[in-house]
Amino acid sequence: MRKLIRNSLIVSAVAVASATASVGKVHAQTADIDFNGTVGKTCSITKNGDGKIGVSDNNDSILTSRPDESSQGSLTTVTVNCNGSGVISVSPLTPVSTDAIALSQKSGYYAGAELYNDANAASLLTTTSTTINPNGTPKEVYVHAFARDNTNGGTTIPTGTYSFRTKVSVTPQ
Repeated sequence: MRKLIRNSLIVSAVAVASATASVGKVHAQTADIDFNGTVGKTCSITKNGDGKIGVSDNNDSILTSRPDESSQGSLTTVTVNCNGSGVISVSPLTPVSTDAIALSQKSGYYAGAELYNDANAASLLTTTSTTINPNGTPKEVYVHAFARDNTNGGTTIPTGTYSFRTKVSVTPQ
C-alpha cells in the first residue's frame, strides 16, 4: 500500500509539474496597426507688415509704395505656401482714410495694387490673379499700391494722411 501511495504521489507530482509547465509557456502574438488619412490641398498666407505710400519723386500727382519711385514708399511682403499649386489674387485698392476717400472721388482718380516676385518691383507677378506653384516651399510676394489724380493731366496730391487697403488671398488649386 505504501508503494501504491508513493506511486500515486509521484504520478500526481508529475501531472502538476507538467500542467504548471504548459501554463507558464507564453506564445507571442502580433497585430498590424495601420494609419490611414488623406491630405487635401492647402495654402497659407502670412502678412509680414504694412507698406508705406508716398508722393512720387518724379510726379506729384502719384502716390506710390515703390521705393524706386518714392523715397517715402516701401513695398510690403506676404509669404504664401501651398502643398501644390494655388491661385494668388490681389483686390483693387480701397481708400480708408478721409483724405484717401476725398482723393478717390475726383474725376481723374485711379488706383491699383500689384504683386511682384522681387523687392525691386522688376518682375510683375499679377495685377489681379495668377497661378503659383510653391509645392511646399514658402514664397515671398511683394505688394505694391498706387493712387493717382489724373484730373487735367495730373493734379498735385493735396497735403493729408492717405491710407489705402488691398487684400491678398491664396486659394488651393
